[in-house]
Amino acid sequence: MIDSGTRNPIPFDPAAAELPEGMLLPPRRGGEVVALIVDPGMGMAGWSLRVGRSLARAWARQERRVVLVDAHVEEPALHQLLGVSNSEGITDAIEYGVSRGRVTHRPDGEPFEFVSAGTVLPHHLEFWRSRRWGSLLQGYREDDRVVLLYLPGGAPDVGAIVRSADRSFWVGRPDAPDLSRYPGIQVLASPSQADGAPVRRTSDEVDERFRSPQGLTGAAQSSLAPKPEAGRTLGKPAGPHGSGDPPPRAPRSEGSTTGARPVGGRRSMPWLLLLGVLLLAGGVIGHWFGVFTIPGLPVRLDPGATSLIPHIFGAG
Repeated sequence: MIDSGTRNPIPFDPAAAELPEGMLLPPRRGGEVVALIVDPGMGMAGWSLRVGRSLARAWARQERRVVLVDAHVEEPALHQLLGVSNSEGITDAIEYGVSRGRVTHRPDGEPFEFVSAGTVLPHHLEFWRSRRWGSLLQGYREDDRVVLLYLPGGAPDVGAIVRSADRSFWVGRPDAPDLSRYPGIQVLASPSQADGAPVRRTSDEVDERFRSPQGLTGAAQSSLAPKPEAGRTLGKPAGPHGSGDPPPRAPRSEGSTTGARPVGGRRSMPWLLLLGVLLLAGGVIGHWFGVFTIPGLPVRLDPGATSLIPHIFGAG
């Protein structure tokens, strides 16, 4: 295994044909959980995304059963890199109890399996602290799978997940301030940063394809509806959003007009209908008594008439 006490960064080029020295293969049996903690200062740089995909491909081609998990749930982008949809994923498995088999899929043309970020969460505190993490990761281990957890390095509560991993790597700058939260962790850096050169934003420039929309996180993730499994969420107290109630929806981003309804629209309809009936009745009565003429109404009330109905139908 890797000497976790060293801080010498490993230069990692995702386009290289072979993995860099120090990236030992996981065990063939028993499985393993590997945490890839992404430097928040990198933004959603294409390099950090390709590191996860490159490592998953390399180990899968060495006959390891690899599952790449996009746990960067606030800025999900791995699904776009792999050309798949962000459907049910890790948030659904942890927050709502969706099964591993339901959220784990093999992208077309890839030798590994993938779990997307999943449903947008209105909060993340309970997500990182959920007791389901232990059983989920242990289930992958028992299936002899190597789990690559793509994690946000700036999330304050991600440390518990990192401690449960068998190996951990910092993906980003060797001098990143957040790296101090993970003492002794091995660093995977771009070749230029690993050589001590100044941080350059050329190859690491943010790819527009991986920018998340403002407001809601990522994808919009196509499944914002509360899950039926929410009532079975572990470790939540009863209350407004406890075990008996679905979690609140994520707030709608500013400027969104999808599904907007005019305020008071339904309440104004009866008044508009009544006003129209009154105007129509007033027009007919005014025409009948000769106050004004409405074209198309040939019958008028004569002075000696005692009933309006016969005149309407041409009688009398």
